[in-house]
Amino acid sequence: MRHLSAFNRLKFLQTFAVSGATTILYTNEAILDPDVNVHVLAGLGAFSVVTLFAFGEYFRRVVGFIYFRPEDATVRFSHLTFWGQRNDFDVAVEDVVPISDTPEDATKFAWKIHFYDSRRRKLIVCSRFGGVKHRESLKSIFGSEAFNSKS
Repeated sequence: MRHLSAFNRLKFLQTFAVSGATTILYTNEAILDPDVNVHVLAGLGAFSVVTLFAFGEYFRRVVGFIYFRPEDATVRFSHLTFWGQRNDFDVAVEDVVPISDTPEDATKFAWKIHFYDSRRRKLIVCSRFGGVKHRESLKSIFGSEAFNSKS
């Protein structure tokens, strides 16, 4: 999660640098050839902004940590906000769709967490990085049949 947060902040710095350079060079017409450079700079600026929003939206959906509290049967998901800050939210275990009821495969590199509440966004879990400290808690959240094989 720290790596994604650092990459997210680097993405913002890159976008602001390209947008600032585009603005400065665009306003200084003495340097520019109006036919070529304006279009190139505008294209670079637009590409930078599009990648900012695309990566920001993707990182908002990647789960960094999943905590299970058996005493009140809730699950806490930690993910990043668009600005790279950590955000935690709690969901009842009953609101999480078991993996066996979804088209997802938990043995793949990344898979989505589905919720019964359709207003919630599907979150992405990366199975290859990190680790599971309490496999039984994970099985009680997402269903035991999905994690029978090594993941």
